Amino acid sequence: EDVRLVAKALNAHDIPFCIINIRPGKAVSQKDSSVDHWITEQPKYAINLFCTTGTEQVVYACLLGMEHYHGRYNIGLWPWELPEWPGSCHHAYDAVDEIWGISRYTANAYRSTNKPIYPMSLPVAVDEVADLKRKDFQLPENTYLFVFAIDFNSTMVRKNPEAVIDAFQKAFPDKNANVGLVIKVSHSQKLNRQWKNL
Repeated sequence: EDVRLVAKALNAHDIPFCIINIRPGKAVSQKDSSVDHWITEQPKYAINLFCTTGTEQVVYACLLGMEHYHGRYNIGLWPWELPEWPGSCHHAYDAVDEIWGISRYTANAYRSTNKPIYPMSLPVAVDEVADLKRKDFQLPENTYLFVFAIDFNSTMVRKNPEAVIDAFQKAFPDKNANVGLVIKVSHSQKLNRQWKNL
C-alpha cells in the first residue's frame, strides 16, 4: 500500500518514476493491480526510494546484489513502530544515503545514524466511502467508539491487542460508560486458540 500511495502521488505531480516490485510472499495480498503498469525489471532513474523496512531492504540487497544501488541516491522510506531502531540492524544504514520516517516518532527511531533523517508522512488518498452505517455492522448508534485494527499476518508482540483491551478497560472501568471498543481483524483464519478468547 505504501508503494501504491507514493506512486500515485508522484504521478499526480508529473514526477517520472518506475516500480521494481519485490513480491512480499503468499501471505500478503497481491490482488491490487492499480500500479502494475509502472512496474519495470530495472531501475531507470537517479534516485531510489525504498518503500520497505530497513531489514527487508538488506534482504533485497543480499538477494539481488548492489547493482541497483550503485550510482544512485538511495532513500529508505522505512516504517518502524518502536522507539529505537535495534543495534542488531544498524548495518541497514549502509544501504541508504538518507532515511525518511513515516512520522516524527518513526524518524526519531533512527537517530543512531549519522545519515540525514526526515519525517515524511505517507501520501493519503481519499476515495469514495461506502454508504454503510453503524447498523450495517451491528454497532450501537449513540456510543462513542474507539477502533483498533489488527492483521494476523503480523505478530502479536507488534500489534498487542491484549494491551489495547487492557488500556480500554482501565480508561473506562465503569461498565455503564457510553463507550465501546471495536476491533477490526484481517486474516482471522490465522487466529490461534490463544487469541480466540479476546
